[in-house]
Amino acid sequence: MNVNERLDRIEAKLKPTSVGRVVWWIHFVSPGHLDRSIRRIRRGDQEWLRADGETDEAFRQRAESEAAIQTGQSALIMLMD
Repeated sequence: MNVNERLDRIEAKLKPTSVGRVVWWIHFVSPGHLDRSIRRIRRGDQEWLRADGETDEAFRQRAESEAAIQTGQSALIMLMD
């Protein structure tokens, strides 16, 4: 094995792995209502309404898993109110 092959192997090990899907959550709240439950999540033309008895975390997970992501994208911006 020559020096170039060794350097290629070292560089390949040092390259960062893909972070996968990134989600940014933006939660709109008003003063005095910071602990208000999430009722609706929007992303572009998609919208999810919270089901009766569904926890905030379960609601967020459902919306995130159902959100359509376009080819080549790895990020979602989800608006909660």
